[in-house]
Amino acid sequence: MSRILFTSMPFAGHIRPGLPIARELVDAGHEVLWYTGQKYAALVAGSGATFVPYPTSPSTSMTPRSTSGGAPTARPRPSPV
Repeated sequence: MSRILFTSMPFAGHIRPGLPIARELVDAGHEVLWYTGQKYAALVAGSGATFVPYPTSPSTSMTPRSTSGGAPTARPRPSPV
């Protein structure tokens, strides 16, 4: 059978729609791996897929940072040519 890799951002709306698909693939005898954030390890494993964790979860590493303690610092826009 085939080896299949799911990859998704670690957010429920990105994970949950694929769970029944992963379950069907596992039940059909395919090896299914799922690469996502640690927060969803149990949910992925419950589908029968093998959980493969991100080294750092985007759910924490993508948080905007501020140097002033207020709103996130805006990036400068490129100058029009």
